[in-house]
Amino acid sequence: MAETCALAYGLFQQDQGRCPALEEAGDKYQCGLVANPAKYAPIQALCLGEPALSKAALLLIGSGIGCDAQEVGEPRDEGMTQRIIEYRAVHGESVEDALAMWGLVPV
Repeated sequence: MAETCALAYGLFQQDQGRCPALEEAGDKYQCGLVANPAKYAPIQALCLGEPALSKAALLLIGSGIGCDAQEVGEPRDEGMTQRIIEYRAVHGESVEDALAMWGLVPV
């Protein structure tokens, strides 16, 4: 709620404040880039299909490895840093493909 992930930053160019794709789902929140990709990338969804964009978003947000958000002044979580490094090593080529699907250039 405090900041955007790297995928959302690439799409919205916003690094502070609530993510424009953070959606309320009952009493919880969900990533709209995963749940409703056509709302945020209608052309890509039409061309590639919503399931493919959702899957790409899950990969790009690192779903399943933990939250990478870091509060101001919070000590760095070395375990999380290591999980991100390992995740990128395993999924590197797929991450590049997923970025391209969302119309973003790999860095």
